[in-house]
Amino acid sequence: MKRMFFALIAVVLLMTGPVMAGAGDNQVTLDKVEVSADLENVDPGENVVLHFTSNVVNMKVKNHNMECFSVKDEAGNDVAFNVLMGDDQVDRDVRRIIEIQPVDVWQEGTSYEILISKELKGKNGTAFGEDQIVSFTATGKKPGGITLEKVFIALGVFVLFGGAVFGFRKRNKS
Repeated sequence: MKRMFFALIAVVLLMTGPVMAGAGDNQVTLDKVEVSADLENVDPGENVVLHFTSNVVNMKVKNHNMECFSVKDEAGNDVAFNVLMGDDQVDRDVRRIIEIQPVDVWQEGTSYEILISKELKGKNGTAFGEDQIVSFTATGKKPGGITLEKVFIALGVFVLFGGAVFGFRKRNKS
């Protein structure tokens, strides 16, 4: 009976060993890039918002992570920018967000690359792992298309115009 018990414990430990070994491997990764339209139509004054999978703004790593970004234009020239990080002690929702803000504005028609260094670290000490580039183009153009707002405006104009025309005809027939 004792052998069966120890065998069962050994099997459980062997099965949970790989799970426990990987528990600390929470590598920091880029989750998403947020801009108002898309990466081909970034507004010249807009910040590029980077969402990561780990806390990258905590005071333990903040100063280090501020130095893990560079921005270049399509000609390879360095571009002046600010790295904006919130305070995760005040607002928990900002702990995974870093914004890249142009010092001036992004020049319309110009493509840019944000280089995120592999040295970027999470609060838990894990690193980004490899350099990553986020490319975008500043155009100042918002993509067109039909939006709910445009539909309501068109419907309102139609109702007002249609009511005025039909109301005018009814009065003249009497």
